[in-house]
Amino acid sequence: MQVSYVIFFLRGDIMKTNTFEISSTQLLEKLKSFSKQDYEKYNPIVLYGNSGTGKTYLLKTLCNTLKEKNEINSFRIFSAETFLNDFLVSIKTAKIDEFRKTMRAYDALFIDDFEFLYNKQACQEELYFTINTLKEIGSIIIVASNENVKEMSNLIPKLQNFFFQGLEIEIPFPSISFKKETVKNILLKNKAELDSKEVIKICNRTDNLSELVSFTNELLFIQDSISNK
Repeated sequence: MQVSYVIFFLRGDIMKTNTFEISSTQLLEKLKSFSKQDYEKYNPIVLYGNSGTGKTYLLKTLCNTLKEKNEINSFRIFSAETFLNDFLVSIKTAKIDEFRKTMRAYDALFIDDFEFLYNKQACQEELYFTINTLKEIGSIIIVASNENVKEMSNLIPKLQNFFFQGLEIEIPFPSISFKKETVKNILLKNKAELDSKEVIKICNRTDNLSELVSFTNELLFIQDSISNK
C-alpha cells in the first residue's frame, strides 16, 4: 500500500512542501542508502508518528547502517528520558562539564521518545545547546517522537526553531510487505521457520509493529515449548 508523506523543508525564510508516495519499505531503504553527507544536508531529521509505527526500529536500523558503512565512529542512541536523567545526575554530582564534553563530541546522536521532554524547559535548554554544537561540527541528529516536534506547544522557541531547519517525516503504520519482512527477520534471528500462511495471519492481526513483534515471539515460544515436550 502506498502512503503519502508530507515533508517540510525550511531554508532561511523559504518553505517548500513536497508530497510524494512511498511505501514503508521504500522509506527505510531510502534512508539506509543515505551517506553522512546526505544526512548533514537534511540535519536534523525528525521521525514522528503514532506509537507502534516502528520509529524505534527505524532509529536503530539507521544507526546500525551508518555504523556498518563506517560513516560514523562515535554515536549515542538513547531515549529523551535517559538524556534528562544523565543531565540531572551530572548536576547533582557536579560533573556537568564532563557531561557536556561527552555529549557534544559524538558523530551522531539518535534520540527516541522525544515527547518525554514536554514541559521540561531546563532539559530542553541543555539539549538545544548540545545538538546545536553537534550540528556545527557536522554531526548527525535524528529524533523519533510520537508527536510532530514542530507542533509541540511547550518546546522552548530556539529548540523548536532548530528543528524547523531540518527534515520531518511522518511514519505511518507499516505496510503488509514491511510487516512480513519484520516477521521474517525475527524468524531468521531465531533460526526458526513458519508457514507462509502463519506469517500472513500474524501480519493481519495488527498494524502495531510492537504488537507484531510480540505476537511473533509468543508464537515461537509456543512452538518451541511444544517441540521440547
